[in-house]
Amino acid sequence: MTSRLVFPLLAVAFLASHVGPTQAGDTFQAEFRTMRACLQGIQKSTKRRLQVVTDKPHQVSGVLSNGGGFFSCVQRVTGTKGTYYEGTYTLMD
Repeated sequence: MTSRLVFPLLAVAFLASHVGPTQAGDTFQAEFRTMRACLQGIQKSTKRRLQVVTDKPHQVSGVLSNGGGFFSCVQRVTGTKGTYYEGTYTLMD
């Protein structure tokens, strides 16, 4: 059972879903309804252009402009949430 209201709220609250610090930088994660929304959410949250390295139907990943970090949007399918896109990025500076 997927709530259509949850996804936009998670997309807007990217910073609230902080996964935790890593050795290289901070990693953030959120869930989105579409691949496009995932990519736009990361770009809006980081205020950087996305330089795509992997461009597949179920996964898009690459680096943030100016070597500022890494990002990925991966399609996930679960029994409870249905289909959604998990967006993750790590800031390096």
